[in-house]
Amino acid sequence: MFTFWGSYLEEPYKEVGIEIAKTLMKHWGAVKLLSRSRVPNLVSAKTEEERNYIENIETPEALEEIIRNHRLFKNSSMFVAGYFNSAVTDDKHWVDLVVSFEYMHMIEYDRLKFYRTKDPELNAARTAALLEVLKDIARLPAVRELWMGDRWNGFLGEPAFLYRPRKLYDRVQDGSETLKTKEEVLSLVKRFEEHVPREWVLGYLRRRLGEDAVEELDAKKIVVKFYDGTITKEKVRGWHFIQAFTKDVDAYLAERGLKLM
Repeated sequence: MFTFWGSYLEEPYKEVGIEIAKTLMKHWGAVKLLSRSRVPNLVSAKTEEERNYIENIETPEALEEIIRNHRLFKNSSMFVAGYFNSAVTDDKHWVDLVVSFEYMHMIEYDRLKFYRTKDPELNAARTAALLEVLKDIARLPAVRELWMGDRWNGFLGEPAFLYRPRKLYDRVQDGSETLKTKEEVLSLVKRFEEHVPREWVLGYLRRRLGEDAVEELDAKKIVVKFYDGTITKEKVRGWHFIQAFTKDVDAYLAERGLKLM
């Protein structure tokens, strides 16, 4: 799961990150490890002052208090919260939520092995459980795009964020450029919403992916699955589909004498 929110977020990113971390606690329980680094000094720290992490945070209220006020986090530009995915009961499936200025990323360290078992029904059930978690995150008003899986396996968010011209979005997806693109991204999203009807987008997606692959999450956001049943089984390659969609939007607009970029 990831979003390049440095290119669109209008709220303080850490506030949104706290809400996402609390949402994950509703599904997965305690934060097992909270750090200000993706590589906490678990082994090297010899004293309390050297530790850059806190273990076993049991409640959302405690998590929020620590991130806001603890010496390790209140002035840090990043926090990383580690969880066990409770949908996996036969082993410990560790997942890290990484929150920074440029992006929010959920890292799954086992190369999706818990979605690649020999039991197709189990794989599908775990994928469905993950999707429900992501839907809760996508429902947060500040989160305008959310991508499922590291291979763009699914999308949750506002349809305008499916339109990704390479000229702009190569910069969005470059961490050193992400924050510099916000004005351009927000302007492009506004123009898309003015000129591309939501119903046209939904019809396009359903014709190419099937009715069951597209869901309206709320009045603004949609869910699009580029996978077939389980996250590890591609129906289409997400990034290729997004590029085709972008070209077809351009063609749709060109027929009407319009251009977004």
